[in-house]
Amino acid sequence: MNDIPIILPVGEGRTYECGPMRAVFKADGAETCNRYSVSEWTVAPHGQGSGPHMHDQSDELFFVTDGTMAVRVGDDWIDAARGTFLRIPAGVIHDFENRTAVPAAVLNIFLPGGFEHLMPSIVDWFASQASSVEVINNKAEQGGGPSAHPRHFSCGAGKRATGERG
Repeated sequence: MNDIPIILPVGEGRTYECGPMRAVFKADGAETCNRYSVSEWTVAPHGQGSGPHMHDQSDELFFVTDGTMAVRVGDDWIDAARGTFLRIPAGVIHDFENRTAVPAAVLNIFLPGGFEHLMPSIVDWFASQASSVEVINNKAEQGGGPSAHPRHFSCGAGKRATGERG
């Protein structure tokens, strides 16, 4: 394992804006010999998360550090208040979103590391969806159809899954 300590002040790290989410990576695979990565995810009030997905060979650990995060584990949704710990084993469909009027945040540990290399493509996906959603929502407001919201992304570390949000 890398023997160089990592010490970061509050708010420091590699930051990625993903629609209603902000990810700040504190330690990544390159810094941990790919054993794990550590990131903090903040979801805006009433913000949707990643969309339902699963990881074939990776476990995720979540610890809610602020607010209450709605988390899907398999077919069930739970309201995970500050202090809640969740372990999502490889192969289990999961999702998260903030259904409250205040920001919610989790500390995430991804085992093994390496997920962070997907972040630029995830950021690009959310950016492309934002403009598409604006067009769809504008048409909906003018009576042209249903509204939309960026809800799903697919990445090499996971598989998109189907399922309705709770």
